[in-house]
Amino acid sequence: MQDLAALAGDLRLLRQKTQEREEPISHEMLFGFFDDVEARVGAIDRVLRDLVHSLESPAVARRPLGEVLAREVESFRTQTDIVVELSVSGDLDALTASQRIALVRIVQESLSNAREHGNAQRVSIALAARSDRTVLDITDDGRGFDVPRTLVRAAQRGRFGLLGMNERARLLGGRFDVQSRAGGPTSISVVLPVWQPVLAPAASQPALLS
Repeated sequence: MQDLAALAGDLRLLRQKTQEREEPISHEMLFGFFDDVEARVGAIDRVLRDLVHSLESPAVARRPLGEVLAREVESFRTQTDIVVELSVSGDLDALTASQRIALVRIVQESLSNAREHGNAQRVSIALAARSDRTVLDITDDGRGFDVPRTLVRAAQRGRFGLLGMNERARLLGGRFDVQSRAGGPTSISVVLPVWQPVLAPAASQPALLS
């Protein structure tokens, strides 16, 4: 609410300055203002996403992962004209709640990027559980981007979509990789190791008395 109030205040201030100035506002001033507004909107967007995700996380952890992803894909299809192909294979029951939530969030963020930034027409999602790891591959046919430059600009603007996906995988002991170029395609790969509980060392046996 505070962020929204601050954003509304900035808009009122711009209107006031525009009305009071006898000369037109320069492009540099307008672009600077738009950058500030964009940063505020981005901050509000992250807060709202975190709030929604915190409410959804328990349900995501309890439901079958394939069912959750199918629901996400179907919801995305109804909102866009993008064709999404989903393939799920292997036994996903061994995944921890944290791994399930991370995989769902990465799929959600990837679909959002394909729609908002990539102008994609088709997205392919493949999730496969293997004996020693779970692999998630996402590819879209969008316009692509320069990966190093985009990551730097995202960090500078406080946008942590790709960086956040990488961090989710890293915190779970996994790997994250993104490959893209101008003209596309864009491919994201996530590998999560099978979770193994840490076993407590066996207590030493007392010496037998002779």
